[in-house]
Amino acid sequence: VSFLSVVKKMLRGSVGRVGGIVGLTNAGILRKPQGLARMCRNGSTMPGNQARVGAVNLGKETQRRNRNVYLGKFSALMLCLIPGISAVAMDVQCEETPEHVRKWENSWKNYNGKPGFHMKTPNPCLLEYGELLFDNAHEHQKILVPLCGKTVDLILLQEMGDVCGIEVVQTAIDQFAEENQVTWSTEDLLQSAVTKFVSLKATVGNTLMIAKQDLFNLPKGWSSHSNSKSDGKFTCCWDRASLVAIAPELREKYVQVLLEELAPDATILMQVITYNKDQMQGPPYPVTPGDVEKLYGEHFDIELLDWKNITSKHERWKKNNPALTNIFESTYLLRRKQ
Repeated sequence: VSFLSVVKKMLRGSVGRVGGIVGLTNAGILRKPQGLARMCRNGSTMPGNQARVGAVNLGKETQRRNRNVYLGKFSALMLCLIPGISAVAMDVQCEETPEHVRKWENSWKNYNGKPGFHMKTPNPCLLEYGELLFDNAHEHQKILVPLCGKTVDLILLQEMGDVCGIEVVQTAIDQFAEENQVTWSTEDLLQSAVTKFVSLKATVGNTLMIAKQDLFNLPKGWSSHSNSKSDGKFTCCWDRASLVAIAPELREKYVQVLLEELAPDATILMQVITYNKDQMQGPPYPVTPGDVEKLYGEHFDIELLDWKNITSKHERWKKNNPALTNIFESTYLLRRKQ
């Protein structure tokens, strides 16, 4: 199954059958009318569907629970979780809460369920360039989405392979479940001295998992236990606003985490922003072409796919930072060197 065919299927809005595709409730949302980003305008609404995914449960002792969450109709381009395609959540515990984790937890409390970076539909960049993610020799894809928040990109990517999102904030994971009408359940998967994984093992089809943990505190080799029918490392990674959320002093450590868990021929699709760092204080932090080369150049071939001025989309940033002149968005494809 090609990524292009999956997206085209989504845009046709085929609704009404079990495990079907949900169309748009509003007029086309994506800005670009061409390529994969072309949207239908007559769309349809989402029935009160229910899907099963895994649950995350915090605390020293795992407590099993089942929670049915139902929502009415909502205006977003989404996929119903197809019967036979499972989704799970994994809880990884650590004893101390680092400062950068506390900051993100506090930020989510202030978002009131509506973080500015969250998109109600799959990311236009992913729709346009997502097929390049799977330009590798792997028959079965294993997809990493670091700092995933509650992105609906996870559901789109699940059509192409097993997906693992990493998110440290419990609120984001809970909202993902509620907004995508899922049922939680738990099952121990792996335990060690300082971490505990809680997961619903998949039976058939592709899996969707969220690892509830600080990216920098995951044990080495954890990708082999990420509830995928493929026990190897991740074949590709979708980095949308992940690197820009990382404080500059932690970037090299972030890249090292990816290197340890990505396959030797892995691909990364990455979207970052650039602005004059003297004009605004992140996050999101600016990432220049020089930064990308410094961080990834030794291990990846770097291709710039797109570059655009997005200043007009961020009036709030300009209002809060009057000195801010321009904001640019860049999309890169990184192919790991053999």
